[in-house]
Amino acid sequence: MAQPLAGELREPASGTIVEFIGLPGSGKSTIAHALAELLRTRGFVVSEPTWHNDHASRPTVRTLRKASLAVAAAVRDPLLAGSLLRSLARSRQPTRRELLQLAINALYLGETTRDCSGSSGFHVFDQGMLQQLWSVLYRAGDGNNAERYYSDQLRGRDAPTRVVMIDTPLGAVQRRLLARTGGASRFERHLLATGPQAVLDRAMFAQRRVEALANALHAAGSARIMRVSGAGDLPVRHAARAIGDWLTS
Repeated sequence: MAQPLAGELREPASGTIVEFIGLPGSGKSTIAHALAELLRTRGFVVSEPTWHNDHASRPTVRTLRKASLAVAAAVRDPLLAGSLLRSLARSRQPTRRELLQLAINALYLGETTRDCSGSSGFHVFDQGMLQQLWSVLYRAGDGNNAERYYSDQLRGRDAPTRVVMIDTPLGAVQRRLLARTGGASRFERHLLATGPQAVLDRAMFAQRRVEALANALHAAGSARIMRVSGAGDLPVRHAARAIGDWLTS
């Protein structure tokens, strides 16, 4: 592979969206961030919009940024925002608070992805649209409308899409999540409150549906897929290198 000149940045011919999917605690964020750092060392233009917002920003800043981008998305394309909100409302979430959080996150993520699609480079999402669909399906009474909405959006995406599936045994996921005592996420709070069995069963059901959609996108030529182990048997740097080689080959 040719090396860039000193100080020169390399980039794909067009913006490439790299989405990670996997259960909470599977290692998505850790591997995604390692991948982004690796691509930078190779001289590529890289952004990490969701990692910086969720892991490198204070909670108040994160909340304000998501809210402002959600509003921007609704103002820019009210018809699309309305379609999204109707699909979420029909998913029959258990509480209005969860429905509101999902709506804000979905609008924020859609606007962020749209901005990245128009910019060159690799845009690494540890929480992309497919993972957002998992969040919807996880507690949905009926996720069919949301699944159709996300399928349409992903199939119509202008930028090339690369999907990295993180395969992690349930035992490893459970141990990692139980070690997080803060209960920061909705999933972690449910795990601490109700125990692992029912929560993980529901999580796996949602994960299988998301993976089925990713495979359908691959079959239709709308995305390329790579599977990576998140069990800890493969060091993070090796996983990042394997993904980086796949992306740039």
